[in-house]
Amino acid sequence: MGFLKDLRNTTAMAREIQRQAPPMETRLADAMATLQQVQGTISTLSDQAQAEVELRATGVRATGTCTAVRSGLGEVSGCPILEIDVVVMADGHPPRPTTLRTAVQLHSVHRVAVGAALPLLTDPASGRTALDSAALSVG
Repeated sequence: MGFLKDLRNTTAMAREIQRQAPPMETRLADAMATLQQVQGTISTLSDQAQAEVELRATGVRATGTCTAVRSGLGEVSGCPILEIDVVVMADGHPPRPTTLRTAVQLHSVHRVAVGAALPLLTDPASGRTALDSAALSVG
């Protein structure tokens, strides 16, 4: 008798949750919006990773002064995604601000802070810039 009572209570709770939930169309629209946001983030991270690979071969080393850091953008393979505002300073070129969105390894996250000097790879002609994750890890 106890099993059937528990089953009835569970069914009643499930119906109540279903009744209080937004309509299915709203939930699907929210899920699609979240999926599009995730796809945009993955695309941005892929672009940043590709930029780092290309700039490692053709770019110049630079230093960036971190002016702002935002987190809460998710994570990739356990590494938090950070949006980092930096002022890029490359030898022989004027300082220029840029924003990077990149996944930072957990053991390097503490190095990304406002006022910190971050290792960058940049192409001053095109303005493409990426965080030098290898140099950041070595620290």
